[in-house]
Amino acid sequence: MLSSILKSERAIAVNISIMRIFLIMGKFLEKRMSGPESGTNQIFKVVFERLDHLKEILHAEILV
Repeated sequence: MLSSILKSERAIAVNISIMRIFLIMGKFLEKRMSGPESGTNQIFKVVFERLDHLKEILHAEILV
């Protein structure tokens, strides 16, 4: 994982964010395979919001 190589606070934060996104995607796939596609838009909204937030954090740290 990224944080095990870089050993920085930013790498740890990115690693945690990536794992959270994968958990959300896993829950989405589980729901999709076991029932109707209700809530699909909400799940994608959360995923993209978290990706946007991560992008903002990384962009802000690069500029510093």
